Formats: sequence, structure tokens, C-alpha cells
Amino acid sequence: MLVLLPLYFALGSQMCYFKVSDKYLIIKNQFLPWYRRDYKLDEIKDVVFENPPKRSYCLRVNTQDLSSRSFSAGSLREDTWKALAKRLDKSGISVRSEI
Repeated sequence: MLVLLPLYFALGSQMCYFKVSDKYLIIKNQFLPWYRRDYKLDEIKDVVFENPPKRSYCLRVNTQDLSSRSFSAGSLREDTWKALAKRLDKSGISVRSEI
């Protein structure tokens, strides 16, 4: 059982999903239910859809204060990524795709 624990956390780190409200971009994790990261939409400079080598597709959030953070989301389908891009664009967030 202890052998599976590191695998759970390693895979869990690539299982994020995203919600967009009127004021926030909310990032949660399917395997790690306590994990949550909120960004105010007016503090986001832009977002980038990336495909890093040997990793799942991810969303990189660049903020106005020049900080950057990447969130892997291997369980999302292509149409979900498109819907997210459309919703962020509608909220006034610049979206770039490097996929």
C-alpha cells in the first residue's frame, strides 16, 4: 500500500480542472480534493495552453505582478480546453495556445 502512495500523488499532480466565475479563475484537483488555487480575473495578465515534454497539457497563468504558475490537466478533452479558452476570452483574459 505504501508503494502506491507516491504514485497517487505523482499522478494526482496532473489532474487539475478549472472553473471560471464572474470574478475568479478557480483551479482544483480531482485526486487531491484539498487543493484549490483562486486567481482574480483582473489580476491575470494572460493564460497559455502548453504541452510540456513528457507531461500532460497544462494551463500556465501569468499574473500582473509577473508571477507564473503551471497547472497540468491530463484528464481534460480537447473540446473542454476550447470551451475554457472561449470562456476566458469572454472574460477579457488574453489566451495563447502553444499546443
